[in-house]
Amino acid sequence: MVYLFGLVLYPIVDTKSRGSYTDNSMCLKAHCTNPIFPGMKDMYNLDKNTKFQCSDMHKIEPFLGFCNGVIDYHPSVKKHDKANDGFKKVVQEAEKNAITIYTFHLSAMGLDFWDYQEPDKAGSQCIKAVWKLACYTHFPRSPKECKEDEETAYVRPCAGTCTNYVAKCGVECCDESVQCVFTHTDLHDKKTIRTEGYYDEDGPSVHCTGSSAYRSGVIWILIGLLFSYSSKRITLLLGCSLALSSYQVMASDGDNKDEKEYDDQKITEYWTGLHKTGNWRKQKNYLQEYSFHPPGTAKGEFIFNSCSLGSLKPTEECSGHGFCRPWDESDITNPTRFCQCDVDWADPECRTKRKSQAVAFSLSLFIGWLGADQFYLGYPVQGAAKLISFGGFGVWWAYDIVRIGSAPIYANEFRLAQNLEHWVYVTLSVICSALLGFTCALGNVYRTNRLKRRGAIALMAESQFYSKSL
Repeated sequence: MVYLFGLVLYPIVDTKSRGSYTDNSMCLKAHCTNPIFPGMKDMYNLDKNTKFQCSDMHKIEPFLGFCNGVIDYHPSVKKHDKANDGFKKVVQEAEKNAITIYTFHLSAMGLDFWDYQEPDKAGSQCIKAVWKLACYTHFPRSPKECKEDEETAYVRPCAGTCTNYVAKCGVECCDESVQCVFTHTDLHDKKTIRTEGYYDEDGPSVHCTGSSAYRSGVIWILIGLLFSYSSKRITLLLGCSLALSSYQVMASDGDNKDEKEYDDQKITEYWTGLHKTGNWRKQKNYLQEYSFHPPGTAKGEFIFNSCSLGSLKPTEECSGHGFCRPWDESDITNPTRFCQCDVDWADPECRTKRKSQAVAFSLSLFIGWLGADQFYLGYPVQGAAKLISFGGFGVWWAYDIVRIGSAPIYANEFRLAQNLEHWVYVTLSVICSALLGFTCALGNVYRTNRLKRRGAIALMAESQFYSKSL
């Protein structure tokens, strides 16, 4: 009893002070990427290894393209030589880095970045939040009293811009690891690196870069906290009951194995979901996953974006599954190019195989009422709901047939490969609809004739009964 009582109370204490996190098993992860915030990994290098100097908003504006709608303050730029268009080059370099982070992070979220070349015109507030955070990271604010060309330190983005991103994109990792203000120590090349998060102010502020934080309703905040707390308590109680039934089994095996393997700490972590590493840090690092190893270079040397080299063979660019395309077609002097993948491929280096629209449509058409199409697209919860409701009583089934067949929709990662001809979709839909209608009509005719025969037999039996009685 003492053990179980401690097992219940252990995760309810302040887990942050213990350097631990607890899982919320009643939530679904959403946009839980590594790094969790766009440009987060760049802040360390910009802060520790880069010198900046103050600039003027009006001076920098003619050289901006992608970040033009974000920079409404006096920014600082990398220290540069005024000769040979040094100012223009550092501005273009910073904007290129912002675009790279923007495209990489959208890809990590399972989105096709070519669909959002103009984020200021995007209907999604999430896209705009990623865009702003990428630009705020690479165009830090100049201190208030700083004169033009005066050397200054890097000014981090405000925590409010990070909060905006979390709220508008619905970022959820099902633990407490999604924190905008943090300090993390990591070991890299046998060196201890201490990284920091965003500046602890909402903004706008002279101490940080960015806008104010997103404010949701107080009622919804309270409901969210209540649900989160309740779901964790339920998980803990279920874990305790399971731990009670399995503890003896685990202990019995301890005679043949190292007893430390089954100590109370490990059992507690297993059943309660308590863990030292945040869930987003357990994900694959998309900066490494989408990086490119140039041929002929030393092992371990990687760059972002194979199209930035300009000296590769067409078969080496974009993993041989695409071609390099300028981000801004109007920028002729200094174009920033990214991979435009072939129909069946996606991600910044065209290494991810897309799911097929033809397969998804076939599943939706023939066994969509069992949720097979949703399972194929990577949405198991929707698939289970569709299976239990028999295709939403037919309505959801018909809706998905039209939705999937008419255009390549988004799966859990990237859009479907557009390999379904429109005439095939129309023809199959019409034929299947006609067959379904014909089957229903035949069934109705059969049922009507059967009822008529039963009526005729009943009438004949009744007439025979009266004739015999007379």
